[in-house]
Amino acid sequence: MDLSESDQELLNELLLSGPPRLFRTVTAMSECNRALLIDQQQKHPFQRPSLFIYPEIASVPFFDEQQHPMYAHALNTLQDPNNLALMKQECQHIFYGDADTLKENDDELLSGPKLDRIFSSTNKEGTWNAFYLVNQGAVDHERIALCPETWRILQEAFPNHALCTGSGIGYVYFSRIKPGTHITPHCGVCNLKLRLQLPLQVDSHQEVKIRVADEWRTYVEGEAMIFDDTFNHEVIFKSDDTNSAAVMDRIVLLVDFWHPELTETEIKATQLLLPPPDD
Repeated sequence: MDLSESDQELLNELLLSGPPRLFRTVTAMSECNRALLIDQQQKHPFQRPSLFIYPEIASVPFFDEQQHPMYAHALNTLQDPNNLALMKQECQHIFYGDADTLKENDDELLSGPKLDRIFSSTNKEGTWNAFYLVNQGAVDHERIALCPETWRILQEAFPNHALCTGSGIGYVYFSRIKPGTHITPHCGVCNLKLRLQLPLQVDSHQEVKIRVADEWRTYVEGEAMIFDDTFNHEVIFKSDDTNSAAVMDRIVLLVDFWHPELTETEIKATQLLLPPPDD
């Protein structure tokens, strides 16, 4: 990418003060040698990001709270019953309106200018909807105003600017899939950030599961999971009755946060080199 003179000066300072792995990675990127960064650092056949694998930081399919104090703090905060209830209430209002109208006329309820949806479906099988609070690193304050408790809880769970903002690789959003949906296998861009999924609404009578690399896990309402999305992953929501209003959608809060082994210098360099897209 082309940097302004001031940004190039800042990058040079960051490269001088940062760890050697930062210089090696930026050099390879500038030489368009991202494939080398993947081939040299790949430790699992299922790990194949679209950009690169950053070296010398932990990179495994799933992480647990014993692996870093940050994970334990985030999970404890997000899985607190009071916090879960507040976030579930807000996400249901976003997707369905008032509690009395759950599953009724949700297309109409989401059609206003403040509740416009961003749709994406990786194939023709099912429906996936997302309501973004952070989209490609850009914080959407208008949408955050519609779910302030969720954003407040996120700031508590990820203090000190740990959320992956200011860079195009980061997202925070409510993700809803309907029964019968299959989000087909795909990989994220790079392992500079990790992804947390917190199930806020799951039908306990249906099979809803996620595969990361070669491990399957079942969604359980209120039980978060942290994974590296540079590993091939997919989601399957099996249901024998995809049209029944009695079958609840799966809704998760998806959160990208900076890999805790990165230095502040490396985060600043990433924000500089991989910024949010221009409006």
